[in-house]
Amino acid sequence: SPEIKQEAQYIRGKMLVQSNKAGSAISDLTEAAKDTRTRYGAESNYLLAKAYDAENQSKRAEEVILAFMDKGTPHQYWMARSFLLLADVYVKQGRKAEARQYLDVLRSNYKANDEIASEITKRLNSINN
Repeated sequence: SPEIKQEAQYIRGKMLVQSNKAGSAISDLTEAAKDTRTRYGAESNYLLAKAYDAENQSKRAEEVILAFMDKGTPHQYWMARSFLLLADVYVKQGRKAEARQYLDVLRSNYKANDEIASEITKRLNSINN
């Protein structure tokens, strides 16, 4: 079924990213990321952007994240992780003001009780120093 196929692509892609084989994960994650309504699709978007970033393709990572934002998802944790990654990408590109803006928006709008708040603070402190 499409759901099982998506899950399999997500799992294989995630394992490749964790094994520092991000380039090999891109194909699977691209397919799994198509349906952002599922947890697998939402996380796959984040992992796909992370894979591109690991392959020093920051422009592609940015494109994936911005497209994910446009599509939307009910899985806000993965959207928040993507905002954090986008801020990291922008810092690498020397776009600190844009990184700060995304982090400020995230801090204002993300209310879950998890590690995201501390990650925002850590990144903002790094940018401001």
